[in-house]
Amino acid sequence: MDLILVLLVGIGLGMTVFPVKWLKANSWVQLIGIGVMLFFLGASTSASPTFLTDIKTAGVQSILMMLAASAGAAVLVYFLTRIFMKEGKKE
Repeated sequence: MDLILVLLVGIGLGMTVFPVKWLKANSWVQLIGIGVMLFFLGASTSASPTFLTDIKTAGVQSILMMLAASAGAAVLVYFLTRIFMKEGKKE
């Protein structure tokens, strides 16, 4: 939860306070920061003594989450398309 809060504060500051001329440097800093976070996430996960058994469970859960998210997105797009893109209607 703290990570999400920090990211949201960073987005807010970037949109309001950060000078436009530093935009390219800021994007590199963000890219490096995300890379470092992912590295330490992988390091802490793989340091677990039960890593190989945990990865099987995590893999199955990841596939199920992906399928649920994809199905939900498809259903949402279907209904939004039916609502907002009616054929024959001229605007």
